[in-house]
Amino acid sequence: MKQHLLSLALAVGLLASLVSSFSTEGLADPRKTEVEYATLHDLPLAAVQKMFSGTVAIVCPNGNSSAQFVGSHTVFTTSAHAFRSLIDCHLVNDPLKCSLVVPEKGKSKVKRLIASGYEDCSNLVLPERDWAVLEIDSPMEDVVPYDLPGDDPHRPPEIEPMVVRVALGEANFLGGPRPRWSVYRKSIEDCSIKDRTNYGLWWTDCAVYKGASGGSILQKLGYSKFELLGVITGFEAAQNDRTCFRDGRNCRSAFVVLTGEFFEAVRHAIVK
Repeated sequence: MKQHLLSLALAVGLLASLVSSFSTEGLADPRKTEVEYATLHDLPLAAVQKMFSGTVAIVCPNGNSSAQFVGSHTVFTTSAHAFRSLIDCHLVNDPLKCSLVVPEKGKSKVKRLIASGYEDCSNLVLPERDWAVLEIDSPMEDVVPYDLPGDDPHRPPEIEPMVVRVALGEANFLGGPRPRWSVYRKSIEDCSIKDRTNYGLWWTDCAVYKGASGGSILQKLGYSKFELLGVITGFEAAQNDRTCFRDGRNCRSAFVVLTGEFFEAVRHAIVK
């Protein structure tokens, strides 16, 4: 009971963290397009597109979210609240009516929901349970899946503070008239982990906006190889219309760590 009350307080804090919203006028948006990120890091555009190709969009009748392939061309992860309401756990989207979209490559229908942190609704107040593992019906061979973060499912990954956050189709990212696929435009940001005190939920200074829910928090392993540390919860962005810019202000956003039951669900899906 005590754990649930503490988790409820944390969830309320997550939801409230951006309610005291501020004007973003004049502040620099830390999110980059693939072209901007390539220029910033002096990388070929094709290399950037390939290294972050694992982050995709899950498109459902009642809303879209970000998602990512991990360890497989058929298994992907996203946030649990893409399918169940954060408020009362009612079904928002039937996973089997959703599709995974890879911009300019095509889409594949969801075959099954493998596991979800909110599957039985008893863990709804636990933000660290905001994860889901799914499978599509046909492989997406054009993407490069991210790696799992090590072999021990019960030990949070030993990582450097710096991470890369990637999402697709964020609201208000490069608005205005857009061609067909740009509704799924990818946003990328170099940011850092600020608090790891909660075993399953870590805080960052990454910018988060509607549509980023379920997106990727990555650690670089080499020139073009990344491991998935976790998925963006989107608790704040799901309730607010403003992102959290980092120019002169402290951003607070959180991600669910790929560890414990979440890790096991992914690993079993990959090796089945």
